[in-house]
Order: sequence, then structure tokens, then C-alpha cells
Amino acid sequence: MLGVKGKKFVDFCILTSQTGFGIAYLIFIGQQMDQVICFETLYEDCNYKGLYIYVTALILIPICWLRSFKYLAYVSMASNIFLTFARKYQTSPAHPSSLFSLRDYWLHHLEP
Repeated sequence: MLGVKGKKFVDFCILTSQTGFGIAYLIFIGQQMDQVICFETLYEDCNYKGLYIYVTALILIPICWLRSFKYLAYVSMASNIFLTFARKYQTSPAHPSSLFSLRDYWLHHLEP
């Protein structure tokens, strides 16, 4: 209906939108990792958001270059198995309450 110019405009809008979503995702991951690592290290290793964004981008960029996701099937299967075991461990009676961090569990249960 709008021809070649309309197609290019729509492609540009999709590219801009997806780029914005990708950048927002990287910023979100950087902030979340910074908060968790800062808390778990007793506020010693804080304000490394840029590093976490960079590391996440280094991991995700090669994945985006894959022409087929069949190679990720093995990684996905291993991830599902690990998540299943982690979930079973998390719901076991010996697991600490989810209100405590792993650091708190170590401080209260593993030290003599």
C-alpha cells in the first residue's frame, strides 16, 4: 500500500524499537546484578553496573549471531535439569528460608 518507502519506514521503526528494548534489558540486568552482588558482598563490591552490562553484552552478542538455535538445545536442557534440582533443593526442609540470603545462611549455619 505504501510501497518501498513504507516498508523502509516500518523496518526502521522495528529496528529502533528492538534496539531500545535490548538496551533497556542490558541496563535492567546490570542494575539487578549490581544490587544482588552488592548485598551479598556486604556492600563492598558496589557500583559496577557498567561492568555487568558489558559482560552480559559479551555473552549475548555471540548468541544473537547464531543462524540456528539447535545448538542451544543442549544448553537449554542442561539449564532445565539444573533448575529442577535447584527447585527441589529450595523446597526441601533443610533449605534456609527464602527470606534470608545465602550469605546469612552461611553466617548462621556453617560457621562453628
